[in-house]
Amino acid sequence: MHPVVLMHAHDLDYSLRGFGTWVYGRYTAAAPAGGMHVIVAGGGRVGSQTATHLVDQGHSVTVVESHEPTADRIPESDRIEVVLGDVISPEILERTPMERAAVFAALTGDTNANVAACYMAQTGPGSIRTVMRIGSDDEREYDDHDAIDAVVFPEAVGAENATNQILRS
Repeated sequence: MHPVVLMHAHDLDYSLRGFGTWVYGRYTAAAPAGGMHVIVAGGGRVGSQTATHLVDQGHSVTVVESHEPTADRIPESDRIEVVLGDVISPEILERTPMERAAVFAALTGDTNANVAACYMAQTGPGSIRTVMRIGSDDEREYDDHDAIDAVVFPEAVGAENATNQILRS
């Protein structure tokens, strides 16, 4: 089992360096590994897969997940640390290694929690880029928020892939 820390209660392509995803209607290819540390809020399907892809490319990840059974399903790796707690809790963010992170990715299924988490990440020490998952295509208005550097819509990449496979000859 991976280590679990128990705790209470520019350029768009650069902002997503290290993992490919669907952003603003286009797919950005993964960049070469740079050895950065990334904080991922949300350890469900999107967060867990993102963490795995980042580790595969040579990065280290801290995943913050509030639901213990979900946290237990995050793949084991010596480059993934799991923090059990609510990402919008100031106590949890204080105990998360924000000072060594290059990017904070709010990838929970709750858009409002993701907005709050990005704002909280921006108030921490140093400069950190933020990437926020949105729950639907009509929520793109979040791209104008000061604390949000990039907005991702993971369901769009799935739809694009399905379309490509359907139309494949």
